[in-house]
Amino acid sequence: KLELAGSIGPSADDTYALGSDAKRFRDLYLGGETMHIGTSTSDEYTIGYNTTSNYLGFNVNGSSDPEVVFDGTGNVGIGTTNPLAKLDLVLADVSTTAGTNYGTSIVVTDTGNVTTGTDTIYGQYISSARSGASGGTIVNLGQYITATGSGTMTSVQGSVIKAYGGATSNVLGLNLDAGTNADGGNTASLYGAYTTAAHNGYGTVTTGYASRNNLTNWSAGTMTTGYGVYSQLNNSGSMTTGYAGYYQVVNGAKTLQ
Repeated sequence: KLELAGSIGPSADDTYALGSDAKRFRDLYLGGETMHIGTSTSDEYTIGYNTTSNYLGFNVNGSSDPEVVFDGTGNVGIGTTNPLAKLDLVLADVSTTAGTNYGTSIVVTDTGNVTTGTDTIYGQYISSARSGASGGTIVNLGQYITATGSGTMTSVQGSVIKAYGGATSNVLGLNLDAGTNADGGNTASLYGAYTTAAHNGYGTVTTGYASRNNLTNWSAGTMTTGYGVYSQLNNSGSMTTGYAGYYQVVNGAKTLQ
């Protein structure tokens, strides 16, 4: 009923509404340009569709690349316009000021008073399942972490896990559970934990640990029994050779101390 051959705008800034709570427009068709939400181009969030790369982008003040994108395959990218996973996070920091950067920060808080039953809280829960393979090399990684450093760095840590418990808690800094195939298939190797530390031959490593355990009981604490390392081997089936602990000394390295 109404067609315009030019732009249309309100007579006053940030005053009038388009539609209402009770009377809404059913469909809104827009080109692949930008929708501006805010008070000005320096104080707004923009939404636009890139018809070349086929993603919906969300951008602060419409400057540079969008911070968040949804692409045509269902992938979500934060810090990247080319997400390669269902959720792809990319953090690039070039600041020369000291600070802390998190690629992902998860905070879960539960303060409910549970009097019966089992209440479980997960800061992070990952489930990875692979089935139907009939050949080739199949690798299933529930979680894969790489930490890389160059130049002079104080510390490079692939994973830091801290657990604190109350008076009646079992506190597990890391709980690993590995089992064989439920379908009765053959498993080449089974490791509850497998640790490898390798020096590439460049530079000097002062001290190297494939695994290091440190148990501390502070002066104000009481510890009935302490284990720096506790290993338990259970066998109720057929086992050719079993080791609760196995240490191998190679190339003249020191024996156990």
